[in-house]
Amino acid sequence: GRTKKRMKTQMTEHQPEIQEKFFETTGLVDAAYLETLSAYLTSKGSKWIRLVMTLAISAVMVIIFLNNGNYWWLAGAVAYPAVMLPLFAKANRHVSKAEIRQFNKENPEGGVWFTTWFTEDEGVAFNRKGNIKAAMPYFYMSRLIETAEHFTIFNKNHSYLPVFKKGLSPEQQEAFVAFMKDKCVNLKVIRETK
Repeated sequence: GRTKKRMKTQMTEHQPEIQEKFFETTGLVDAAYLETLSAYLTSKGSKWIRLVMTLAISAVMVIIFLNNGNYWWLAGAVAYPAVMLPLFAKANRHVSKAEIRQFNKENPEGGVWFTTWFTEDEGVAFNRKGNIKAAMPYFYMSRLIETAEHFTIFNKNHSYLPVFKKGLSPEQQEAFVAFMKDKCVNLKVIRETK
């Protein structure tokens, strides 16, 4: 009898508390939303680093050619950027037209409805089509992108949480940005120019 009583007490003591939800919004993630996001998935800095590294490798090949006279090194110095730069351009386009077509094919109703909210500890997105709930702790968030219709919070792996501005008043939108800056010390805020 004592063991059962103790177990019941322990179970009720460890029930999770219900956290308050902040900035809850619901909206549609569609092809237009994904196309808007793709512009922000690769930073301009990484594009410049790739360009500089490609040119540096070509320069090293030219120096080797000048030292030993082997024309294969010179051919490599010309061919390497000719091959690599177009590949980098494709790598920078994270949401391709083929992916958008596939998304539209998989979602004939026009997209996927999400409900997103924030607690004291994390942001949560609920995919209403698949009944899938995903949480992102604040310490893992790296960027907040603001466009005309959305806020999007990215983590370091380019996973994201959509926040739909139409569900927030202008005052709530400003409060949301302040809330995110407070929760995520190193959050980079990028606001689309109007």
